[in-house]
Amino acid sequence: MLGQRRSIRPRDRKWIRALGALTLAGTLGSGAARAAQFTVTTTSDAGAGSLRAAITSANGAAGADTIQFNIAGAGVRTITVASALPTITGPVFIDGYSQPGTVWNTTDPGSNAVLRIELNGNNAVATGLTVNANDCTIQGFILNRFTTNSINVQSGVSGTRILGNFIGTNALGTAASGTGNGVVIAGSDSEVGGWGAEYRNIFSGATTNAGLRFTGAGASSNHVRVNQFGLSANGTTVIGGLQQGIRFESGANWNQVGETGCCYNRITGATGAGIAIIGAATDNNSVSGNMIWGNGGLGVDLGNDGVTLNDGGDGDTGPNDGQNFPVIQAAMTDEDGRVYVRTAFTGLPSTEYRFDYYANAAPDASGYGEGQLWIGTRYAPTDGSGNLILHATAGSWNNIPAGTMISCTAAQDGTWNTSEFSQNVACYYGRPIVTNTNDVVNGNTTSIMHLVGAPGGDGISLREAIMAANNNLDAWTGNYIYFDLPGAGAQIITPSSPLPSLQTSTYLGGWNDPEYATTPVVRIDGSSAGAGANGLVVDNDWCAFYGLSITNFSGDGIRLNKGYTEIMGCHLGVMPDGTTCAGNDGAGVFINNSQGNSLGNPWWGDEPNVISGNAGGGVVIDGADAAYNAIRHSYIGINVAGSAAVCVQPTGVVVQNGAHDNTVGTDQLAKRNVIGGHTLDGIRLDNADDNIVLNNYCGTNAAGTAGIPNARAGSC
Repeated sequence: MLGQRRSIRPRDRKWIRALGALTLAGTLGSGAARAAQFTVTTTSDAGAGSLRAAITSANGAAGADTIQFNIAGAGVRTITVASALPTITGPVFIDGYSQPGTVWNTTDPGSNAVLRIELNGNNAVATGLTVNANDCTIQGFILNRFTTNSINVQSGVSGTRILGNFIGTNALGTAASGTGNGVVIAGSDSEVGGWGAEYRNIFSGATTNAGLRFTGAGASSNHVRVNQFGLSANGTTVIGGLQQGIRFESGANWNQVGETGCCYNRITGATGAGIAIIGAATDNNSVSGNMIWGNGGLGVDLGNDGVTLNDGGDGDTGPNDGQNFPVIQAAMTDEDGRVYVRTAFTGLPSTEYRFDYYANAAPDASGYGEGQLWIGTRYAPTDGSGNLILHATAGSWNNIPAGTMISCTAAQDGTWNTSEFSQNVACYYGRPIVTNTNDVVNGNTTSIMHLVGAPGGDGISLREAIMAANNNLDAWTGNYIYFDLPGAGAQIITPSSPLPSLQTSTYLGGWNDPEYATTPVVRIDGSSAGAGANGLVVDNDWCAFYGLSITNFSGDGIRLNKGYTEIMGCHLGVMPDGTTCAGNDGAGVFINNSQGNSLGNPWWGDEPNVISGNAGGGVVIDGADAAYNAIRHSYIGINVAGSAAVCVQPTGVVVQNGAHDNTVGTDQLAKRNVIGGHTLDGIRLDNADDNIVLNNYCGTNAAGTAGIPNARAGSC
């Protein structure tokens, strides 16, 4: 795919994988479709039934031939060659898995494959198998003790498949047995490993250069998937035996090692780089989603000369065009093991890049990272000056603990030149927890990570937390703000001016304060915020407010200018006790031309919203774009006990000015609204069509046993 200059995104994997499976199925199909079949029946180096004779015969036969094995005797059958085998000059399928007793791998990680055919160079023969023909497959071999290469795929050759072999190891895959290079490929469109663990090759013992080496401009569009370098067959024990895991050199281009989300390779135990990319013309090579750690050199080394420092504008050339690496400014993990990373990057102007994030148990000795565990990928463009600040969230399924080292690579979209790893940065535990009732800004609000790492001397204020969340403009998931205010019982935050509107998807969790029981203990009071100030203003989709009391603002308690916000267990215009009046001059909640917002949830959450005492009404849904909003599990005009009217307001719910397809009520009767005690209407629909009102208690208490009427007759 890379050879066609095509971007491989996560959404493409399903069909690519299916195509790969079909390709392999066709390649590994029955011998009936092939021109001729030759069977190796002896471990002898020459003569009838030998591998040497089978290759010679296949070279002389027309069409795509098969070489299979049926050598008598139990256990590993070793073919020790005294001289180079014939070069393969015609398409052939050499199937070590045809030997009786051989078993494909069925485990991951590692390999429980049972291989029975060993090809041994006796530390005297240069190369094991040399391929100079298109569309050849070599699978199911133990190859070791060759002085130069176990397998050599020559320039101009395409379509070679190397699958399920132990290369440079002993017969069990438990120790290095030596080879010069494991596999050298100068051709194109090869598959080393495949889409599934059954195709995993194990590489070790490469004492000359690398387990896998791509060389020359003809080494293009090759794919390396699900292989293991430097590890025993058990997938955990490091056996090393590699100078480098993988090496690209002399113009090798458009090759792909691994893929995010699947098909990763494990590379460890090399004395040098995990992956070395060498030579000015060696470019467009993608390294993504692999596990690379514990090597003597860098995880990825452009130039095989140690850390290649970034340059301004990234206009240099060299291996993979000298791609700049990202700079991780901060990394933080939360109680769910999710990692938040702030990344700075300088590249080409107005260009999209792929950023792969990795977690590492220990720092690399160089100070720059490796990639022990891929935890996420993000695509993002630079600005017109080539700069980018990226807030990425990753690793939520990996349970990343605090102290884990985080690193990252960058790759230009379209060219797929992959950088070296960024520097190591240890992630620290934290959520932005509001720990004071002050309204000052003396912490670092550059980002949530910065604020948690560098709060003011008085802790974190609500204003600081919102400002820091707003600076995470391109976070993958929402920003979470918790509370732990000092003192027992309800505490008051009194902004001296309007709070910043929410510019990102943000969760404000009054429920998370340790003092919270069933009613709010966090009260945001607007008595000093100034004329026209609203309490909380939402200017980005997907926010949530849980367990807050919002009182005494001269505007609305909550104003929703964007959609999909959830409000649960909040007291709007009513103090935390649910009975004392402290109304807002506007509406309790004003939904302004936005969609999909929800008051209450029919499936979870026991505490209702209490909305009363607001001069502009309880809930107002306004405008032609106000649609698909739902009002549920709210006591509007009613106290928290649901027993009596409290804190008089003129109207309960108003749907107006073209608002449509909104729902007041629910079919979950335990989460119905209770609306009563208003001086005008309980529910009013004004120039609003196609709205649904159902199953509310309107004009009664929460039990439906006593009247709490709304003053205007017939208003419900």
